[in-house]
Amino acid sequence: MKCFCRVLIAWLPLAVVLTVPSRTSATTILDITGPNYVPSTIGSSYFQVVGSAWSIDQEYNDVSITTVLDAISGQSSGTAYLVTQIGPGATPASEVASSSFSVTGSYTPTTLFTGLALPTGTYYLVLSSSNEGLGWWGTLQPVVQAAPGVVDVGGIVAGSDRSIGPVDYNYPPGSTFDGPFAADQGASFIDITGSEAPEPATWVLLICAVVLSSLTDLGGLWFRKLANAFCGWRCLRLDRDRLPEQELH
Repeated sequence: MKCFCRVLIAWLPLAVVLTVPSRTSATTILDITGPNYVPSTIGSSYFQVVGSAWSIDQEYNDVSITTVLDAISGQSSGTAYLVTQIGPGATPASEVASSSFSVTGSYTPTTLFTGLALPTGTYYLVLSSSNEGLGWWGTLQPVVQAAPGVVDVGGIVAGSDRSIGPVDYNYPPGSTFDGPFAADQGASFIDITGSEAPEPATWVLLICAVVLSSLTDLGGLWFRKLANAFCGWRCLRLDRDRLPEQELH
């Protein structure tokens, strides 16, 4: 005789998994917009390096990072670095990813990275170029949209015309940077999207649901024994109460 407790054991984990909110859809991690000011020059005769920094307090998957760039001279190219450390001493060991990009035309949304997995921490996006006609659009009146636990740390800049220190021509993230700057001192446009990484508890429930679903032959001997162990005397009593009267003697 099938027992209610057995049914509950079989389907409760799956029911819980199905009711856990999905976190796989893309969401805005950080988005900085606002009235256009002027593009910050990248490269030029001063080999200026420009960056933006933010921090997150949870892991994100499938992260994409898009900026708005300008090929001031008609066509320009550069290199993007996503790192967890900047300044003298920074090496490729702190690099999450890097990519080359090219821009044609003015005010061009440019996706620099896709498919990234970012654990909790602080990140720096650094753009460099050997051209003299590349710019990164920004604003003096930023509108910041950030997911809970995400902080816009601010903009950073390095250049050979600055008094604080030299530019690292071989590895631009290792330059000596000014900043981070407060948002009202200028913020570069950036759009970061991704999906929250599933919590471990969700995976545990999912595994339990799959395992138990594979054993859900309620008439099977082993599953009945497992159910009885969990349900105790309640299952046994229900089974007994449903037997024909003559079988009780």
